Amino acid sequence: MANNRKDLRTELRTMKFEFDLLQRIPCTEEENRAFKRYLEDGQDLPQGVFRYRNADGKNSDSEFYTVYEPDLNEREINEFLAMRKLQILKSIKGGITLFGSIISGLLLVILVFMLAS
Repeated sequence: MANNRKDLRTELRTMKFEFDLLQRIPCTEEENRAFKRYLEDGQDLPQGVFRYRNADGKNSDSEFYTVYEPDLNEREINEFLAMRKLQILKSIKGGITLFGSIISGLLLVILVFMLAS
């Protein structure tokens, strides 16, 4: 049996970033230079400071960020996620309405051409 286990904590953290429950705050140019010197001197980055990943998946040596976690209680998080769901449903509704209108218009044009023939 293959060992295809997923690290659910990493998945959860990724999803929190995706839905803005965690936010990456870019460091300033001055902070980036300071953190780059830390790495050049062989020191570890301060706690809470992370390196961006490049497009090829390697850690950046010159761009850093911190993580902001909003101070929300469980009820507020659930309310936020419910509002996010409503936003998504609203955009889906708009897409379906637009698609339905286009189909109705096309059917009307076809009907007019058929009656004209």
